[in-house]
Amino acid sequence: LEGYQLSTDSVPQLTLFWRKLSADTVDYKITLRLLDAQGGVTAQYDDQPYLGFFPFTAWPVGVLLPEDLNLPSVDTPPGEYSLVVGLYDPQTLELLETDGATRRNDDLVLLEVLRLGGH
Repeated sequence: LEGYQLSTDSVPQLTLFWRKLSADTVDYKITLRLLDAQGGVTAQYDDQPYLGFFPFTAWPVGVLLPEDLNLPSVDTPPGEYSLVVGLYDPQTLELLETDGATRRNDDLVLLEVLRLGGH
């Protein structure tokens, strides 16, 4: 994951910017989760990149690829929520390791902390 852009308009949309660094034979799935303050999952989206029309193994190495995702609408109590993303092997359910300052213990990358349901 090279970066992201989050729009919080009436229909929240997330654009993820992916860059495949080496050839791989696994068609990873994306997991996008909204976590509450205790780390519980309040909303989750799991699917192949590009809804399966452009699987991970078909990506060219080194090319920046944007993917637009609509965030699922959720009815949550007011509070702060963490938006996290990761890739995992659908056969083993093992998350790919992440690195850098945004690494979490469970190998999900923290994108944003969102304030929902209040002003």
